[in-house]
Amino acid sequence: MKKILYTASRISHILNFHMPYINYFKNKGYTIHILSEGTANINVDKIYNIPFEKKITSINNILTIKTVKHILHQEQYDLIITNTSLASFIVRIAKQISKAKNHGRLINISHGYLFSKNTPLLKKILYVTAEKLCVKSTDLLITMNKEDFELANKYKLCKHKIENIKGMGITPPPIFTYDIKQKTRLKYNINSNDILITYAGELSKRKNQIFLIQSMKNIIKKIPNAKLLLAGNGELYDFYKQEINRLDLENHIILAGFVSQIKELIFSSDIIISSSKSEGLPFNIMEAMSLKIPVIASNVKGHNDLIKDAYNGYLFEIEDKKTEKSSIKKLELYDNSVNSDNIKIIDELTEKLLKIINDKNISIMKENEAAFIKDYMIDRVFGRNIKLLDILD
Repeated sequence: MKKILYTASRISHILNFHMPYINYFKNKGYTIHILSEGTANINVDKIYNIPFEKKITSINNILTIKTVKHILHQEQYDLIITNTSLASFIVRIAKQISKAKNHGRLINISHGYLFSKNTPLLKKILYVTAEKLCVKSTDLLITMNKEDFELANKYKLCKHKIENIKGMGITPPPIFTYDIKQKTRLKYNINSNDILITYAGELSKRKNQIFLIQSMKNIIKKIPNAKLLLAGNGELYDFYKQEINRLDLENHIILAGFVSQIKELIFSSDIIISSSKSEGLPFNIMEAMSLKIPVIASNVKGHNDLIKDAYNGYLFEIEDKKTEKSSIKKLELYDNSVNSDNIKIIDELTEKLLKIINDKNISIMKENEAAFIKDYMIDRVFGRNIKLLDILD
């Protein structure tokens, strides 16, 4: 009987993206194990609940490598499918130093490299080096956007084959009623006249919510009824709360924390936004497009794979490309004395928000995004993806 190991930093990642594929393998009679942080009541044969520290150099991660190496030696997997940057690194390194007789084959699915073409050189060298250390153990590398595919080929991050896919697949959108929208907006104290702009994502430096928080003071000068809702938890929650209070924006920015009914929130929003510094293929944007909610996002990899500016959404810059300074540094300690470069960046975002709000033909853009995202639905991508993954026959 063939034995497959699925790995990710958090088990929620497995639940959100990989269950159709796991069910396929289970139906073929394969043994399925999961190695991640967390546990869940799902139809697999074994779950290894292994903690992963976000800081890659943590001593705990070194111990985790030893633990994973022991598991690989003991289990003798035929196929390992790794996901998420940290877990993929740890598992691939463990595989390389394992003394298991059957090392099995390994597929690394990159859901978005933590570096891009514009990443500062030293940081890029660090991340690329980490990936290159894992080349020996990677039989197939799968990327999800054009830039990551180009970077993987440029730096030769797989010894055999590199493929680019249109994500793991999203499910068809549910049919929501107006009552759902009313109920959801009432929950967050959003009235019918407010423009609800929602950003769903972990509160982190990469997701870059600080750009929006520190832009809101200028945005509400032109859109006084704008409300920004940040859905998600993360290490920056307390810092963001302090910034919101410091800028007197409590009436315009909502820190919603973890939102379990995220599709309902997306449907109930007027605009879905993302100011992320880089993405793989952002699920929140794809969900919004399938629900025909207007989207606006930073002009970075992952976003610009999905959005064609002014056709099925809008893109905006989060940094001055002439200086290549990050938006966080440029907007840090924002205190009403914003220089002309910062104003230019914020004004572009505000202008495009206004275009969405005032567009009498917005229904055309909504139809464009819904038509575009069909190619990313699970029924469209599953066949090709499973051919790449099912390499044990």
